[in-house]
Amino acid sequence: MSTSGKIRVLELFSGIGGMHLALNELGIEYEVVAAVEINDMANRIYRHNFPSSNLLQKNIEGITAKQIAKFDPNMILMSPPCQPFTRSGLKQDVGDKRCLPLLHLMKIVPDLPRIEFILLENVVGFEKSDARNQLTDVLKKIGFCIQEFHLCPSQFNIPNKRPRYYMLAKRNSDFRFLSAQSLQTQFPEDLIKEGGFLAEVHQKVVEKCDDPSSCFKIGKILEEDSTENSSLAEKDLKFFMEFDLVGRESRLSGCFTKSYKRYFLGTGSIFLENFDRLKEVDTSTANYQAKLSETLKPRFFTSREILRLMCFPEWYTFPTDVSSKQAAAVLGNSINVHVVALLIGLLVM
Repeated sequence: MSTSGKIRVLELFSGIGGMHLALNELGIEYEVVAAVEINDMANRIYRHNFPSSNLLQKNIEGITAKQIAKFDPNMILMSPPCQPFTRSGLKQDVGDKRCLPLLHLMKIVPDLPRIEFILLENVVGFEKSDARNQLTDVLKKIGFCIQEFHLCPSQFNIPNKRPRYYMLAKRNSDFRFLSAQSLQTQFPEDLIKEGGFLAEVHQKVVEKCDDPSSCFKIGKILEEDSTENSSLAEKDLKFFMEFDLVGRESRLSGCFTKSYKRYFLGTGSIFLENFDRLKEVDTSTANYQAKLSETLKPRFFTSREILRLMCFPEWYTFPTDVSSKQAAAVLGNSINVHVVALLIGLLVM
């Protein structure tokens, strides 16, 4: 795959570097001219994996168009805070102070004529927000064509639920394969099937599948020799049957959130080493937790396993002093690398 030249990328709300990894997976010529993130933990992890990158720890509200122009980017990749658009964040939308950096960007992007491409990731529901409406109005006025998506990794043979909203914006150019007027809920399959221009990118996921029409099995991402403590205490099994339970043969896992390993319900899946023995456990008996723990061997997914489900490369690591709970928290705020890589490919084609 090739583009007309090296893409110069400004990575905003850069987190732990998921967008950077997506560029790398896509295989285009690129340079991350600057990455901007205010969170200290995320920045420590980003620096650990991208030590030579120009990482700026600062509030995006303080960045001017003139400062951005000095980096001379032609692409912006960003994943702004999602809390203003979630139920737990009270859906305050543009009234939430965490939305201020995005509102600031809307003000300065008209003064950045060199920007050709923009990709934004957020939670499903962002498409109904005032923030989205204001952003699309600004971009359309300065000549951007916009294509929006709802996509989930499970649509790409990846056994993980993580539905997300994506906005692609391209200046003075239509999207060749899609209608630019509607929200798409499917990625164009002809582009990732054999012969499609993104097929090679998607092939490494397909290779894990025993059935190309389905997700690969959870067993493909398991870490057999991990030293990470991922066990569940017996007291944590009180609400066991309400957990999202998966085994080696499962082809889907729950969405891992920043609360995984702190809370149990709705934060991500629990792995059962002996999933096939689930019917042997009678949760109506007294002290069933001990029997359950012994028979099924339930545990959390390890940090490496979650990284694999989110399509991070094997060379990507956390600093040794980052705990598994801290790792889960930052991963819960990150992206699926493979899905974003394919979308960047669609954006620059």
